Amino acid sequence: WEAPSGSPQVFQGSGPAYLSPYVTAGKELGCWHVLGTLGYEFPAGSGDSTTNTFYTNLHIDRQIGWLYPLVELNGSWRSSTANINVSSPRHGVIDLGTFSSTGNMLTIAPGANAVLIPGKLEFGAVYIRPITGQGRFDFNGMLVKMVYRY
Repeated sequence: WEAPSGSPQVFQGSGPAYLSPYVTAGKELGCWHVLGTLGYEFPAGSGDSTTNTFYTNLHIDRQIGWLYPLVELNGSWRSSTANINVSSPRHGVIDLGTFSSTGNMLTIAPGANAVLIPGKLEFGAVYIRPITGQGRFDFNGMLVKMVYRY
């Protein structure tokens, strides 16, 4: 469940809540680990820019001692259009122009996860890059995480 929050001036908080049921399956094959997720996100009501999206994820990693090199493929397919059109941005908001999105996006994310203290502390990072995209929508990203279990 994703609650609408944030300012409508930056494309947030104006739509309905979204529901995202999904299923995940995984398998360990020796030192290899494979995880797959498949889901569908849809609005729980009506709003200005509601969309329906199918999404999927494939995660593969391999244990090499305390290090887990990994790669992920992430995909999303919109089954309806999201038109985003803001006539004039508010002060302090960067105007990225207007665009509409429908269709698909596929990203690849290579990286690694390190188990620093088994059962207690992990640290990881991935670099995210689109393989396919929508018009001008192109990006590079970096996700860094630290997990502490107590």
